[in-house]
Amino acid sequence: MGIRVSKKTVYKIMKMNNLTLERHVHKHTTINLKEADGPCQVVETDITYLPTRKGMTYLISFKDVFTKKWLGYNYSRSMTANDVIESMDDVAVREYDGKIPDSLIVRTDNGSQYISRKFNDVLNIYKIGHEYIERETPKENGDIESFHNSIKTDYIWINEIEDYEEGKKLIENAFYDYNNVRPHSTIDYYPPNKFIEKYNNDPEYREYYKQYLHKLKENYRKRNNYKKVVINV
Repeated sequence: MGIRVSKKTVYKIMKMNNLTLERHVHKHTTINLKEADGPCQVVETDITYLPTRKGMTYLISFKDVFTKKWLGYNYSRSMTANDVIESMDDVAVREYDGKIPDSLIVRTDNGSQYISRKFNDVLNIYKIGHEYIERETPKENGDIESFHNSIKTDYIWINEIEDYEEGKKLIENAFYDYNNVRPHSTIDYYPPNKFIEKYNNDPEYREYYKQYLHKLKENYRKRNNYKKVVINV
């Protein structure tokens, strides 16, 4: 029948005989997240679940932290590293026309897809930086979390999706409406594409928006009594 031995005893014996492994330190975590003060500086990405009558589907989105623009996505029946890469490729072609902005940073959580060698190899090819939020701190990636909640509330949950093909059409319509029609309070109640046009082409508006954003952050700090606030939409 053998002898019952506690886990602590087993560990002690293994350690005495040099049979234990070195403690793994997750090297990707960071607490020094870059704060975007302009377009094309920091992009967040995440994966969300979209159930249909005929099975689960997944939406992988990329979103600019400053302009709130939904840059690109991959709507898929799976959520592998390859699916995340397809979403990144969509952004590279759709938004940047293959010309990635200098010093662009992608912010992710520590999901297996984002820490994979495949995904990071692609970021290296594109010369994109990669920063990770700390484990179990979803608020540090709150912008994209809030974004996905808004997409599901405004465009998805009002429908009962039959299957992947129907979901695909809903996402395509949501992508256009979100970027071109839906107003956003944190970008002066403009849709992202209209905001980007004004911000890039009107110096006076840029100065006005800096003050607008500063007041908005101050109001959030006072309301929530936070030392630092990440504004979500």
